Amino acid sequence: YQQIVIKGALEGVKVKELMSRSVISVHPSLRIHQLVEDYYLAHKHITYPVIDGESIIGIITLR
Repeated sequence: YQQIVIKGALEGVKVKELMSRSVISVHPSLRIHQLVEDYYLAHKHITYPVIDGESIIGIITLR
């Protein structure tokens, strides 16, 4: 039932309407303890794009 309600509520909504424009990214050389201390605890995001130069090379998610 919950999936049906969510589907109905989001029908027609575009990604650009919900996305965050102020994206905080991390470098692949960042150590995990730095990620937790400097990013997760400061910004409370659980997922960060990993950027090398101007390329997105992956994402990291803390659970």
